[in-house]
Amino acid sequence: MTLFLLAASAFWLGVLTSLSLCTIATNTAAFTFLVRNFADGKKLFQASLSYTLGRVLVYILLGYGLAAGFLSIPGVSSGLMRDFGRFLGPILIIVGVLVLDWVRFPFRIPFNLNPESLFKPDIFHSFLMGVLFALAFCPVAAALFFGALVPLSIDSRSPVLLPALYGFGTGLPIVALVFSLRLGSLVFRNRLVILSRWEGIMRGITGGAFVAVGLYQTLTILFPVF
Repeated sequence: MTLFLLAASAFWLGVLTSLSLCTIATNTAAFTFLVRNFADGKKLFQASLSYTLGRVLVYILLGYGLAAGFLSIPGVSSGLMRDFGRFLGPILIIVGVLVLDWVRFPFRIPFNLNPESLFKPDIFHSFLMGVLFALAFCPVAAALFFGALVPLSIDSRSPVLLPALYGFGTGLPIVALVFSLRLGSLVFRNRLVILSRWEGIMRGITGGAFVAVGLYQTLTILFPVF
């Protein structure tokens, strides 16, 4: 897989994560906080970018720690490069099943933090908010990051670039819609709700692609003539 396709895949996984219900909930809380506390357009953009960079940092640290950690273990690196294809198919199938929501989790991760009580209205605390909210993994987001992005980072030896692009993808709503914030947080919230309606379709396409590619990868390993 070329670097461009890997980068596009990582960014798309981040975008898909940004449209999952738990990420929309945290992003909506963050957006509302930013709109209320930053009246100046320039400062609002800076705070929004700082929030996004906070998310990016978390995913870089997690991705680098996991990918570089595996690759640095003696014998594991060469083993992964040699046998990674054998594991990639089943991993993609499992991720696809989770993304398609074919397996229901018996628990939900509550996330009802009030940003007003935790953060101050400044650039640094916007960054900290991005860091904290990025750690609120729900099952779908965890499956996309740990089950899809991290294996891609390991296989491509890109423990920084791919997680960074994933992080920017999760912060895309801020970057794309910040220029319309003058219309008010209610309109902004409604736009996120509209985007969430497309999440099921995009999640279905992506999950189906994961399952199909995973099955093909698995069959080619089990039956080389397939």
